[in-house]
Amino acid sequence: MWLWWSKSGAAAADVDRCWQAFLRRFDVEHTFRFWKQTLGWTCPKVLLV
Repeated sequence: MWLWWSKSGAAAADVDRCWQAFLRRFDVEHTFRFWKQTLGWTCPKVLLV
């Protein structure tokens, strides 16, 4: 995983908080991706009018 942050002179607590937020976001995004694939929401639907 790549994590980039431009703040210079960051304390260890700041780096840990940033890393934890990144991991949380990663988990949430992949959870929704899994749900969409399981429910078939990634497949196109043909609408007949």
